Amino acid sequence: MSRTRIVGGVYTKITGGDYKMYTEGDTIITAAGKNDFANAEKVIIGTNPEKMDFRGKGGTLLITKVESEPKGDVSPNQKVTYKVTQYNFSEKVTEADKNRIQWAIKIDDKQEVLKEKGEKLVLTIKEEWAGKEISVMPYLKEPVEKISVKTKIIREEVLIIIGTENKKKELIFPAMGIRKLRTKFAKYPFVRFIIFTGSYTEDQLSKIELSAIYHNKRVECQRVNTIDDVINIINSGDISNKKDKSIRKVKSIFIYSHGYVYEKNNEHEGVIAFDYDNKINEQKLDKSSFSKIDNNIFLDNNRTELYSYACRTGIGVSSTTGITDPKKNNSLAQHMANIGKITVFAYMRKTDYKNTWGTIAHRRTYESDHDSGENIWENFKSDLYDMLPDPDDMKEFSKYRAHQEIIDGAVWNINGAYIDVKPDTTPDSVPDTFYKYTPKK
Repeated sequence: MSRTRIVGGVYTKITGGDYKMYTEGDTIITAAGKNDFANAEKVIIGTNPEKMDFRGKGGTLLITKVESEPKGDVSPNQKVTYKVTQYNFSEKVTEADKNRIQWAIKIDDKQEVLKEKGEKLVLTIKEEWAGKEISVMPYLKEPVEKISVKTKIIREEVLIIIGTENKKKELIFPAMGIRKLRTKFAKYPFVRFIIFTGSYTEDQLSKIELSAIYHNKRVECQRVNTIDDVINIINSGDISNKKDKSIRKVKSIFIYSHGYVYEKNNEHEGVIAFDYDNKINEQKLDKSSFSKIDNNIFLDNNRTELYSYACRTGIGVSSTTGITDPKKNNSLAQHMANIGKITVFAYMRKTDYKNTWGTIAHRRTYESDHDSGENIWENFKSDLYDMLPDPDDMKEFSKYRAHQEIIDGAVWNINGAYIDVKPDTTPDSVPDTFYKYTPKK
């Protein structure tokens, strides 16, 4: 109900005591001349005005506060509880009032009224909201953002980073990346498949990317040439370091590449070498280059995990024999954990990729059964090998092997590697454990 009174002359109101005016909305006083409070003993301007219960006088019940649990940023598929915690006159709120509370959400300037009603809302965060902010508004009359909770939904990304080969006829690093994507992240919506172009041909790169998309249609393939390209993608999501407007964090990093530890001036330093031969200085990840990463991009409480399948990331000495102290605290793995406040998994030993396309028993048995060796002599050797018992999973391997092809002289399979990376036998003086490294002060 609204009322307007227009007076052509002077309007005077006299009261014998105090004059109090209450409004449920704003109070606006506008004058063509001056507003004169000269006879007042003092004028008080505050932010905590006296409130009046309008309910008994035909006033409107309104929601004045809503809260969420958990507070702060959340992840897709997480459940968040929103609850009305305050009204303009709480003591006269009935159960009927609470039951008629409606809820609306606003995202990307689009507003939707939910079917749920009541004083509490349990909302499951949708995957398509990742990287955005939603406003959740309870209301009795109409939704207003002034009375809402703003919730940021984090886009938690998985990064699979592929180094180049020092032999053009091998695609073992990309194969391991595809295997990881196929077996662990085929349905995960936020995966970046990052590959150093290096020694790979255009046909090889295209086939690798098509294989990634075959196993996860939402994967984002990105080609890089330098470690700075990778750092830009980690920090901003973009190779040119243009800030990604989405709310993103890096959840996991998987690295398939060369690695080593070198000694200079009696100092030992670990390196992940994404180009082992030609551009090592531009394409190496060491503690100096890792320090360029903004560690705010990582999840808190060391929840971001980095898995290195490069050689010797977890050891802090360059020697390969007679190691009595592996100096794990000086390893690249420990430095990355300390710098990024993340959890790192790595081997102290070299890593073994030789069974990428199956064991020699798998391959020889398949070649014997299909006469698929490169020549008669190879087929003969396979036939001799086939006199041994077949591997137990030969039927499964045969289905896998049927997808093998040669691309510019290199073996490839759309399903990536058949067998995962293993620790090598050297240095044999350290364990073959995939060690866990957490931040140390």
